[in-house]
Amino acid sequence: MQYLLSTSASVSGILGNASRLNPDKEGMAHLPGGRPRGRWAADFPQIWEKAVAAQTERLYLEKALPGKLFVENSPPEIYLPHQLNSTFSKHGKVRFILLVHGICGSTRRAGRHKTPRPWDFCAFGACEGVAERMNITMNNNNRRIASWAMALHTYLGIIADFGEDVFVIRYEDICLRWGRVLRDLAAWEPRLADINISQSAKHTQSHVRKKKKKKSHHNDFMSVSDYCQAAKPLWREPKPALCTATPPAFPNIGSSCASMATQLGYFYPPGQFDCNIKS
Repeated sequence: MQYLLSTSASVSGILGNASRLNPDKEGMAHLPGGRPRGRWAADFPQIWEKAVAAQTERLYLEKALPGKLFVENSPPEIYLPHQLNSTFSKHGKVRFILLVHGICGSTRRAGRHKTPRPWDFCAFGACEGVAERMNITMNNNNRRIASWAMALHTYLGIIADFGEDVFVIRYEDICLRWGRVLRDLAAWEPRLADINISQSAKHTQSHVRKKKKKKSHHNDFMSVSDYCQAAKPLWREPKPALCTATPPAFPNIGSSCASMATQLGYFYPPGQFDCNIKS
């Protein structure tokens, strides 16, 4: 999403005007001590206020280009939208573009074996924080649906609290209805009207794995439109139902994953898997 936004001439980020996909695209990678420890933890709002907010504010102001929209890619920080707004709103309008996805996006192919397997959310160091926020014990039976439900719960809270300052994009809609998505996005922020979904990604060499005499199939080299053409066939592969008639109990979330998904336009009949999205 950050790369797609950066194809607009009106957008800059921590790397300036460079439209790249690499680990350095996230501002926290450029803090003096690198990405802060505990950034996925449940108490990250307190960590942010004490140790991260001031230096992040200085860094972003230093990197922001005059007249440009400064866009940040912020996976853990989405859990503290009010703190982000408090830190940066004194310098200009703070708004959120939320990329959400249905369970269609929760599996991937497993290397050369070409068999679907679940995304391991714990690989990002997020499992402990999700378990704390949801007051559950994370295990192999619930961790995929728990992380997804936690994200939906967070997004719906941001939508409720920030209203017109939030633009929601469903991951699948980028590929299935990208013309409508980009038109609506430009109506929300006219300076994003020149986004180019067909522009190919660029890299710094350090992010590309070198393979001797082998073709690279790294998705990051693709344009978003090319990536969609490769992704769409996988959405129709059979996958297990995660939204069931009796969803796992999440003490800190009052709604089921299915009911929260419905608010964002996803529909999952109990006991079934359905990739169809409401038009």
